[in-house]
Amino acid sequence: MKKKSDLHGDLRRDIHALGEKLGLLIARAEGTAVFRDVERVRRAAKNDRRHGQDRQLRAAVSRLSSPSLTAKSFCEFLRLSNTAEEAHRVRLLRAGHVASSDRLSGVIRDMIQSHGRKRVQEAFRCLEIELVLTAHPTETMPPLTRRACQVLADALLSGREHDIDRALETLWAADAIRSRRPTPLEEAASGFAIVENSLWEAVPSMARLAAAEMRHDFGSDWTPFRFSSWMGGDRDGNPFVTAAMTKKVLHAGRRLASELFRKDLQGLRRDLEFRRGSARFRRRFRLHGEFPFQELIDRWIDGLRRHELTEKTFALELRALHEELCDCGLPHVATGPLSDLRRRLKAFGLQLLRLDLRDSSEIHQKVMESLHPAYRDFSEEEKIRFLRKNPRPRGKRAKLGGVAREFFRLMEVVREDRHGSLNCYIVSMTESVSDLLEVAWLQKAAGLEKPLPVVPLFETPEALEKAEEILLGFWRFHHVPGRTQQVMLGYSDSTKREGLLASSWQLHRVQERLARAASRQGHEVHFFHGRGGSIGRGGGPIRTALQALPRGTLSRRIRITEQGESIESKYGWSPLAHRTLELYLMGGLEAQFKGSRETPALWLKTMDRLAEDSRQAFRQFVREEADFLRFFHEVTPVDFLGALKIGSRPSRRKKKDDLESLRAIPWIFSWTQNRALLASWLGVGEALQSALDRGQGPLLKRMYRDWPYFQAFIHLVEMVTAKADMKTFALYERELLDADLAEWGRHVHRSYRKTSAMLTWVMGTNRLLARHPELARSIEVRTRYVDVLNRLQVKSLGKLRSSRAAAEWSKTLALTISGIAAGMRNTG
Repeated sequence: MKKKSDLHGDLRRDIHALGEKLGLLIARAEGTAVFRDVERVRRAAKNDRRHGQDRQLRAAVSRLSSPSLTAKSFCEFLRLSNTAEEAHRVRLLRAGHVASSDRLSGVIRDMIQSHGRKRVQEAFRCLEIELVLTAHPTETMPPLTRRACQVLADALLSGREHDIDRALETLWAADAIRSRRPTPLEEAASGFAIVENSLWEAVPSMARLAAAEMRHDFGSDWTPFRFSSWMGGDRDGNPFVTAAMTKKVLHAGRRLASELFRKDLQGLRRDLEFRRGSARFRRRFRLHGEFPFQELIDRWIDGLRRHELTEKTFALELRALHEELCDCGLPHVATGPLSDLRRRLKAFGLQLLRLDLRDSSEIHQKVMESLHPAYRDFSEEEKIRFLRKNPRPRGKRAKLGGVAREFFRLMEVVREDRHGSLNCYIVSMTESVSDLLEVAWLQKAAGLEKPLPVVPLFETPEALEKAEEILLGFWRFHHVPGRTQQVMLGYSDSTKREGLLASSWQLHRVQERLARAASRQGHEVHFFHGRGGSIGRGGGPIRTALQALPRGTLSRRIRITEQGESIESKYGWSPLAHRTLELYLMGGLEAQFKGSRETPALWLKTMDRLAEDSRQAFRQFVREEADFLRFFHEVTPVDFLGALKIGSRPSRRKKKDDLESLRAIPWIFSWTQNRALLASWLGVGEALQSALDRGQGPLLKRMYRDWPYFQAFIHLVEMVTAKADMKTFALYERELLDADLAEWGRHVHRSYRKTSAMLTWVMGTNRLLARHPELARSIEVRTRYVDVLNRLQVKSLGKLRSSRAAAEWSKTLALTISGIAAGMRNTG
């Protein structure tokens, strides 16, 4: 077995070899002049970083013969480096060079030692982790590029040089950026491809591993994982997600699920060429042939082809086949591919990805006004009174306005769903009881016999503050089936409005309040965490996030969004998908056994004050006024993000140039591009400094040491602060910022220095990422390559803003946006 240090050497050699191969490919495909340009700027960036300047890189960029080809070169190299690092992670796992505390086997062993085998078995048996794939516009790689990176990752592990060269040629020949926006159907297809290419194998594989590590039979169809999607169902602010589009996506998902299950059944059929089968089994299914098991499988294949087999029937009959094989003395045959098929059915269903529907409360208000014009002038109390009455038919719906007509078309899609393909109806921007009652009322008005559960999405700080009141009011006037209420929490908009610290703490407190309120009412709340990929939108290591949830709020059902670029990086390649599921399983298990000790009242009070101080510091800087908006537009490429064509949904909720209508994704994306990452740390340093000034330094250190929530928060901010590069941000200031806005930039630098200093003080380290030298080294190495793209981006922005620049500069800008996203390892 290789030493871990030798394996890290393998990574360095992989990246070096890929760089050399890419250089030779560029010289062959584009000519030696382009290759010399690339090498010149690479050396200049390295030297400038070493000497703390940017003179050489500035000069090298000014002499480029083709800025766009240079930008593509560094964009693709960073993608190659990312792929090499992903392959290396798998290499370390396979070689056993991951700490036992970071593997499922080690976590299970520790849990059994602490809590006993029976309690851990029960926690496993009841755990349900539902991952919801969403199509937020943060995936910058075109599909062909993604496939080339997957081929490359496999080839790096196997050492197949031909496949490495093939992947590199594909990567270079493919467009580095999208030529057009994907349609919602194409976004859904990308989610289906993730299931087909990686999750289809990873889900049963993870279930088998867990059962083996526990040395316990949880049942032949046991899997803790469920998968759903918003792709094709998320209408909020996306005019391209129509009822017709939702219907197409549902049909496409069922068609692919049918194909995948038929393929599994055909393989199972070959394994069950037995003449066995009890008379009772044959009578039950009216089987008369010589090979009864194959006869039954043929019936299923035909039912799937005709779309006549229901999920419930399929599950029951698969179970009957399993029991019959066991009764026939073939238990190991029963727990082979048949068990895997049953696990897939439980995880994916016959829809492949069950769909949530989502739309904004504003839309439902318009539908109500279209049906009853007087509704527009109702107070909240009058709305509730009206919505408590059963709806009366209102003539022909063809005469309704466009928004209402489209809503009832969607209701027809819901009515036609006989396969259980739809989960729920999520109400974005829930801010009142009537926002929820409207959807329940409108489903009745549409004549639905089985209306979808209505799920509030609390996003803004104001709505989160009123969440308990809204939920209690909704329950007062609306029956909740099973007394189980799903509540979705939005991490993005509250962070954009108040900063990460204030948002994180408010979400923590809201969950505690809602869980207590539900318990008093005899309800159970299942929280649906709308986490983004980046720290500024609630992202971060999943085990850390689950451990940091409030005590008593994590039921055994976990529901979390997987968004944008996170989907590809976590599930796009089968070995990574397996590892991601392992991390979720470890986090879900650990969270069940969190300590029962109440959080000290002093800590809660201290966090309340920290959150308020942070909110004030954030809002003092980020505010709706002309100067800040000018500053934001000048030091970021926010006005040009459309060049990437990275999602079907517009970046703004409304056609207004203000922060309120700008979605959280481009807000985070923009600050990532200039590498300030301001949106993810602003206000944290000021709040910690204020506490220190009040004499609470020892208390902060104690909270960091003993409170999982506070420790997890500090570590997340440490990671994003370490990724920030204020030298690069200064470049954007010098080159792009009007002189009268200079003080805004100086404020950013002061706040960053304060945040860095306070983080290291609280953690008791002398530098950021002192506990993670490998991550620090990874950031340092890729920085010099991202530097080139930042310099090219600044020049492109200057050209495009000052005159009607050549198309070359528009293309260069789009390439730099994509390349910097690759270098920073996240976008939105």
